[in-house]
Amino acid sequence: MSYFRLSLTTPREGALAEVERIERELLAFFRTRPGFQRGFRLTAEDRVGRATVWNSEADADHAANQQHTLSLRSRLMQLVEEDMELAFEGEEILPV
Repeated sequence: MSYFRLSLTTPREGALAEVERIERELLAFFRTRPGFQRGFRLTAEDRVGRATVWNSEADADHAANQQHTLSLRSRLMQLVEEDMELAFEGEEILPV
C-alpha cells in the first residue's frame, strides 16, 4: 500500500510561470525526502499541480511540514486563485 497526495492550483493571471517554478522546486525537494517513491508535475489548460507517491502518510506529512515546504507553499498561496489538496491510500495494480 502506498500513500498519494494530489495538489491542484489555478494560478492568478500572470503567475503561471512562477507557480510552475515553485511546483518544480517542491518536487525536487520531495525527491530528497525519506519515503518518497515518485512524483509528477501536472498541467492542464487552467490548472497546475503535482502528484506524489509516498511509502506512508507519516513520510508525506514529514516532508510537508519541513520549513522549506512551508515557505514554498506560503509563496504559492499568494499566486493562486484556487488550491485543492487530496490524499489517498492506494495499491498498485499491474497489467496481466
